[in-house]
Amino acid sequence: MQIFDYQPPAVPWLDIRYKDRDLIIINKPSGLLSNPGRAAHTFDCALTRLQALYPETILVHRLDCATSGIMVFARNKKAESHLKTQFQDRQSKKVYIAEVMGHVLQDQGIIDLAIVPDTEHPPYQKTLQAGETGGKSALTHYRVLERRENSTLVELSPETGRTHQLR
Repeated sequence: MQIFDYQPPAVPWLDIRYKDRDLIIINKPSGLLSNPGRAAHTFDCALTRLQALYPETILVHRLDCATSGIMVFARNKKAESHLKTQFQDRQSKKVYIAEVMGHVLQDQGIIDLAIVPDTEHPPYQKTLQAGETGGKSALTHYRVLERRENSTLVELSPETGRTHQLR
């Protein structure tokens, strides 16, 4: 469990990659929340930064704070509805690159484990242990890109979109 002092990156303040009348696409840096948390010190996030420039901005999906990558925001209700439907119907393809400790033995495969809230460490999730029942399906396809000295670079393609699925 990583505990860190939250300090969102200030540079770049916003890395806007595309903008039109319906949507805004940014490259979110690691360390920046997607949307504000409950605590006052978590107000600074991708959404509030965008809303300072474009007040109509609507959050469509999230990336974990530690995850960097492309995020799409809507600029009106019609665009929000269309974008959220595309995510719900799995029409969008999500691909993540991660470096994991140790060596992944198989060149590719599927991780199919149910996850549940980690009651000892909210708001995190955990995989079900042997003998436990319930949880939500979390299905991820993986492919090894490179084996390094003490780690493996993998491409992850989640089929489901569970909170903390790729941790």
